[in-house]
Amino acid sequence: MKIFVEDVENGAEYEDTIYDYWVTALLVNGQRIELFDFVPFDLKKKKGETIEVLVLAGFPTNISDSATGESQVSGEYLGEIVLPNHFTKFANDADQRKWLGIKTDNGVFLLSPSEMEQASLRIGGHLQFDAGRFDLIGVTAN
Repeated sequence: MKIFVEDVENGAEYEDTIYDYWVTALLVNGQRIELFDFVPFDLKKKKGETIEVLVLAGFPTNISDSATGESQVSGEYLGEIVLPNHFTKFANDADQRKWLGIKTDNGVFLLSPSEMEQASLRIGGHLQFDAGRFDLIGVTAN
């Protein structure tokens, strides 16, 4: 997924050490989201640039398979996906885990299988939900 990095703010700090960041990102369709960078990747040098990232749409609520109503994330449910191999930096063991995906007009969001267990999902079917938080999971080396 491509994002335009609008701003990067320090998150948790202690004794001159920054533990995480909040990234204000503009998506392809103009939607603005806050990304939690807990690794941290530290995208301060990328401010004002368009970059490719992996984003987890986590803590989903109001999960639905209908295309009615407004939701932050809406698109085609892809089922289990493989992370693209051109990503070289990942959060924790993200490249070793299983992921689900949803293809939206902004690109593909990652979904945690454990967070989607209770949803009735059909590969190729419509899925929409509100994300409680967007996490930065991977960045390209560029």
